[in-house]
Amino acid sequence: MAYTDTQVQAWTSAQLGALADSQLDTVTSAQVALLTTVQLNGLTSTQLRGLADTQLDGLSAAQFASLAATQLNGLTSLQLSGLTAGQLDGLTSVQLTSLADTQLDGLSSDQLNSLQDSQLDGLSAAQVAGLTTSQLAGVHGMQTEGLAVVGKIDPASLSPGSTNTGYTDAKGFTRFVAALSVGAITATGTLDAKIQQATDANGSGAKDVTGLAMRQILAGNGSNQQVIFKASARNLDLKNGFTFLTLSVTAGTAASVVSAVVVGIEPSYEPTRRNVPTVRQVIG
Repeated sequence: MAYTDTQVQAWTSAQLGALADSQLDTVTSAQVALLTTVQLNGLTSTQLRGLADTQLDGLSAAQFASLAATQLNGLTSLQLSGLTAGQLDGLTSVQLTSLADTQLDGLSSDQLNSLQDSQLDGLSAAQVAGLTTSQLAGVHGMQTEGLAVVGKIDPASLSPGSTNTGYTDAKGFTRFVAALSVGAITATGTLDAKIQQATDANGSGAKDVTGLAMRQILAGNGSNQQVIFKASARNLDLKNGFTFLTLSVTAGTAASVVSAVVVGIEPSYEPTRRNVPTVRQVIG
């Protein structure tokens, strides 16, 4: 049955949340626009996922702003791809943080370009790392020119012992993402990795950064995995002069095949001058 505008406006949040998909299907985009933020609180993530694009078109920026993170998690990447700049304007930085990588995949560079800096502040380093080159081109201050490879461990079989990506001045970037790729680990082998800090590029006074060490990987279940670390200058002991950071990797007992790269995000000056010398091309 079709509902009248008066009936739609009379629903409580509980009544709206109890509607079946077949009932919601009859609600028009114009009637969706009539729903108050209090009413919208009753919608479940499953109900939002079931809305047609034409129905979502009825939601205003204010209505989107009222949705909880748990509700937004119900939207598909396809639904997100259909949102207008005006609707996206209603999303807060907290709401953006709650979006899964699979949802962010749906946002185009134009959509990302429409977001304000205050909204983009909600994107975590891991979320930024998951964006495609074309998407990054639409993010204020995070274009491909705003990324630089600042440290690395070339793919190799690491004998028992430690190595690192080299120490980078953390003051030169807003954030960092370090990606560790683990290949084959020899039987009985173990692998540890952590972000460390030091007072200079030579690693003077090197010590661990609290909370930025991975769980040890064992040969039995650790081969062919990846680990992501995210860090910023705020993680470091700046008051005592620890302004440099690195990714340190330790192979124990037996050899492990590893590689790693550290990417600086949002440099404070020309990023192409901060890439390690082995970066031969920057494409896109």
